[in-house]
Amino acid sequence: MTKRRFDKRTKASALRMYHAGVSFAKITESTGVSHHTVNRWRRDMGLEARPPARTGYDESVRAEAVEMYKIHSSDFVAEHLGVSRAAVTYWARRACVVPGIRERHYHAMERRERAVVMYRDGVPMQNIEAALGCERQTIRNWAREAGVPARAGNNLKNRTRA
Repeated sequence: MTKRRFDKRTKASALRMYHAGVSFAKITESTGVSHHTVNRWRRDMGLEARPPARTGYDESVRAEAVEMYKIHSSDFVAEHLGVSRAAVTYWARRACVVPGIRERHYHAMERRERAVVMYRDGVPMQNIEAALGCERQTIRNWAREAGVPARAGNNLKNRTRA
């Protein structure tokens, strides 16, 4: 591989951007100089490396997320704290808090509530089945448990003989 030669102005511009805190991606985009080259120039000139960029969240945010995750779903915690769901589950795993049943239970309850609301609103059963992947009888059971009256329809018990 042949070495590329950069003029003094490009070199100075790249180093100035580096010390101003500009990301390596932006430096490469604007000057065409890779981060390896910028770091080599910095070392050759005896300049200090800039402190690493602060990434992540405060420990207090992580601790709060883990505590909330013991009670709530990762979706709820992420939305409440303004972090990603992946971050919440990662922090919880590192703290040995296993989601397991609670996480599955949350999604099942959410599906159940949607089914009951759709049933109450008169959405046809086949549409509820298709939208939520539930059997008709399951939907009827959930609605009955929620106190929603049964729909009048093709129920053979309610028919009168002619």
